[in-house]
Amino acid sequence: MLILVTDRPSNNGYIRSLINAYKHEGHTVVCDVNNFFDSNINPDVVHIHWPERLDQWYGLRSSDNRSHLRLIRDRLQAFKYAGSIIVHTVHNLCPHAELSREPVSDEAYKLIISESDILVHHCGKSVEMIAHLYPEAKGKKQIICRHGPYLDDFKKIDSSIAKARLGINNNSFVMLNFGVQRPYKNERFVHDVYSLVDIPEKLLFVAGKFEYPSNFFVRAVYKCRNWFRSRWAFGGRRYAYENISSELLPFLISAADIIFLGHRRGLNSGILALAATYGKVAVYPNIGCFEEAVEECYSEKYEVSNKHSAKQAVERAHENVRAGVSLDNSDWLESVSWRSHVCRIIDAVSEARAPVPEGSGVVN
Repeated sequence: MLILVTDRPSNNGYIRSLINAYKHEGHTVVCDVNNFFDSNINPDVVHIHWPERLDQWYGLRSSDNRSHLRLIRDRLQAFKYAGSIIVHTVHNLCPHAELSREPVSDEAYKLIISESDILVHHCGKSVEMIAHLYPEAKGKKQIICRHGPYLDDFKKIDSSIAKARLGINNNSFVMLNFGVQRPYKNERFVHDVYSLVDIPEKLLFVAGKFEYPSNFFVRAVYKCRNWFRSRWAFGGRRYAYENISSELLPFLISAADIIFLGHRRGLNSGILALAATYGKVAVYPNIGCFEEAVEECYSEKYEVSNKHSAKQAVERAHENVRAGVSLDNSDWLESVSWRSHVCRIIDAVSEARAPVPEGSGVVN
């Protein structure tokens, strides 16, 4: 099959891993949002990921919201008329660029869900949540393909070597908060929980690009704060408010004893898959697909935005890690392979393309 993926490989290995798995199964893949809008290819499958890529993040987007949404609809319907099956992987419940300078609507989400033939979810709970928010999802073919591992980026590095590379004392218990720092990821909550936990030689490492607000004054205050934070370690805290390179990433993850997620809302997080890929303990809020994402691995969950619950989860993780709890991730790796991920999608596509048997009573 010819598959158009409406995104392209980046520092996040998700799309690259997906494309490689499609190719490994013998399919031809073209990617990038420009091929959605401007190419004349007739793919068997159009695989859409973040709707923002077609809408708010599209560089040639019309300033007229209604006009651009009509363009997306026209392109989707043209692909379907030519025989393409529209597949949409549901990563989020709504647009997650909270700090966009323009008001972000969920119209593109509604449109893409409405026009899709198949919805791909990372857990069963996602099916329920999307159906509750978007009636357009009801009656669609829906399948579950859990978030795959980041083996394309994986490098086995001993924790002591990684800590030495980053200038961290080998005895330090490292609590890593990783990823783009957006408001819903609750950085202040992360700091509050870190202050509460009773762990000797603890170190909080916050790493990831900081998404600044549009308000000039508030933006300036955050930039000044982050400039100082990034240059001086203090209070058992380290900061790297920057895009983390693929060369540095394995050292950062390998140096962590636990990976702490402070999200106050959300559906999925690649950070959980990254932690599991490296056999690291994830401490996470009980929201969305988070629990199912790492169910085969040792992890700790807490009540969302509950500092006391999070404190206890971190301290349990610390105690168990120091006691040598098994961090074997082999069952997880087998369960969430990218091969099984794409084979499930292709099977669903084949079913969708299959002709309806004559006399079956099913109306196309």
